[in-house]
Amino acid sequence: MRLIAVMQIDLVTHLIEMLLVIDRSRVWAKKS
Repeated sequence: MRLIAVMQIDLVTHLIEMLLVIDRSRVWAKKS
């Protein structure tokens, strides 16, 4: 059960990182 919880947390953090990267690319697109 713990392993599943760790995997879920890993997935969530990965999704948040992806969203942050998309956010940054949008900001860069606006600047240029």
